[in-house]
Amino acid sequence: MILKTKSVEISDEPLGCQVIFSDTEPQFDKNEKKYILIQKFFDDDIDETENYCYIESHDDRITDHYKKLEATLKKNYLELKLKQKIIKIYFEIEEKQFTELKSVLKIILHGLVKIELD
Repeated sequence: MILKTKSVEISDEPLGCQVIFSDTEPQFDKNEKKYILIQKFFDDDIDETENYCYIESHDDRITDHYKKLEATLKKNYLELKLKQKIIKIYFEIEEKQFTELKSVLKIILHGLVKIELD
């Protein structure tokens, strides 16, 4: 799957982190767009030994909790290898937002992946 984005939304909150890659501008109608959401919550009710991230997409075949994956982040794309699927997400963002993206992905994917960050 290849996704060319127009929007990258990054959130780092006390209860969790998430990144949304979308082919529409922010404030979208979820039913009319292609997107990939990658998130991790920090909840007292979740066993800390259960390390996983949640990935959601317009393509239901990708939506799942993942305990293992591979990720490669470069200046203009993120590649995810999920089970037998490869997802390549292209984006154009400023250096400051790229630094924030790299930081949040380290938190979300910590301990789950073979990761290469540019």
